Amino acid sequence: MSLKSLFKAETLASFSSRGYPWLWLSISTNGYANVVSQIAIGWLALELTGSPLGVGIAVASRALPRIVFGVPFGALSDLYDRKTILQLTNFFGVFVGLGAIAVAGAGGLNFGVIVGIAVCVGIFDVAETSVSRALVYDVVGANKALNGIALVTFADKLFGVIGALSAGLLLAKFGAVGAFTGMGAAYLLSGISLFGVAARRKRDARESSQEKTPTSPFKNIFQGITQIGSNRPLSLLAGLAVTMEILAFSSDVLLPSFARDILKVGETGLGTLTAIRSVGGVIGVLIIASLPQKIDKGRLLLYASMVFGLGLIAFAYAPIFLAAIAAMLFIGGMWASVDSLLPTLVQFCVGDEKRGAAVGVWNLSRGLGPLGHLEVGALAGVLGVSAALTINGTAVFLIVFLIALYARRRHISFNQDNE
Repeated sequence: MSLKSLFKAETLASFSSRGYPWLWLSISTNGYANVVSQIAIGWLALELTGSPLGVGIAVASRALPRIVFGVPFGALSDLYDRKTILQLTNFFGVFVGLGAIAVAGAGGLNFGVIVGIAVCVGIFDVAETSVSRALVYDVVGANKALNGIALVTFADKLFGVIGALSAGLLLAKFGAVGAFTGMGAAYLLSGISLFGVAARRKRDARESSQEKTPTSPFKNIFQGITQIGSNRPLSLLAGLAVTMEILAFSSDVLLPSFARDILKVGETGLGTLTAIRSVGGVIGVLIIASLPQKIDKGRLLLYASMVFGLGLIAFAYAPIFLAAIAAMLFIGGMWASVDSLLPTLVQFCVGDEKRGAAVGVWNLSRGLGPLGHLEVGALAGVLGVSAALTINGTAVFLIVFLIALYARRRHISFNQDNE
């Protein structure tokens, strides 16, 4: 695919939808805030404890809210205005940022405070990812849902690079106060941007249903959890999401070992590999965004997931650094493709009144990432990093292949019926 085809009009189709540019800006700046906070939390935890274990605890504290709040936030967004939920989340982020600035400026920053900030940021991240993907669908409609979510994923990659670079500069020049100021300012801009999102498409069926039979928030949350097992396409996508989170996305834990011990390229090489993966992600989401609306998205997701597994195996035994870069570029593209397709397809599996909860199911799987970090780290300690990555890559391919085979034999479709 040529560079020109990546930027054809269809690639940016969602920007023609009323309010989408402001929503895109809001999600982008929120992503910037998350990356700045992630780097600041990890760095400050290391400075305060002097231990990688301290960093691990802080990072895990940021990830745990995904397990607890993923489905509840999504389910609540099916009952209440999603734009309002996102705005409140971002404005609460501003207050957390102001509190962190005050504590850091007074010299009261300690490890407990860092963990508390990590938990808050993790909650904000859950709310943003669970609610925003459903709101994108509301704004652009079903036909452009994949395009809209792919462009949001592109924003995550782009602003992730900007956030990573600026976080380092802010920490180096202004310390914790600078980093938390950048985080709070980004949350503020994210919340303000949402004022540009005009009235959304009415979900008539949902609203008329609520007028007849009011639904309690707790009942909606319970239904959101139980639908994982009762909805066969959604349960298969949830299983695929867990597989990718634990066995595929956890591969980034091994990158430092590959850079230092296998490829022998040191810290610079590690940075290069990470950057190349982001470049691959940008290319991947631009390709996804430019695809025809009628493409079989379910089949595309299964293919991308299986190829992801093969890419991990290729990287595990890359003979030279150039080959490793090529494999990492490929992995980045598949990674971003899966991240765009999954939150789109889970919404196709349910009625309009349950799309938020369905996105919450996807977000719940993201909270299982620490299990993958432990699994692949333990395997690498016993068998070596190349063997561990090969085992995980092979497992990804086989599990996704079995999911595809089961779906085909049972005539299960992951695509929207009316497409």
